Amino acid sequence: MHKQISKFLKESQAQPLTVLERDQGPAKGSLATDPAEIDSIANRAWSIIFAGNVKDQKEVTEKFFNKYAKYIYKREEFKVADVDWRPQKGMQRSCGICRRTWDQARDEVGLGLRLWVAGEGGTTL
Repeated sequence: MHKQISKFLKESQAQPLTVLERDQGPAKGSLATDPAEIDSIANRAWSIIFAGNVKDQKEVTEKFFNKYAKYIYKREEFKVADVDWRPQKGMQRSCGICRRTWDQARDEVGLGLRLWVAGEGGTTL
């Protein structure tokens, strides 16, 4: 059973790019297989898409809402009381996905966020 699950999970994940056609330079049109070069080519291609083709985003947004306002559901905002996310005394919570204890998950996430926010040196949040 484990073998079938492992095979299914491996086949269902997207595979990394391993080759791309060079888009510039003297070798334009040839194939690149170096991961750093592939990343550079992909970033150049996607940066154009991410930039978009809208000159005035506020104007486009206003036109969209003016056109479709009658179809957008509206109601009074629902109020939620403050939630105490910390574990209560004498109660141990566990991460349902990975079955780690609350403290282990908190410590790992905290470390990851410290490194992510402050770069390689890290800082205390």
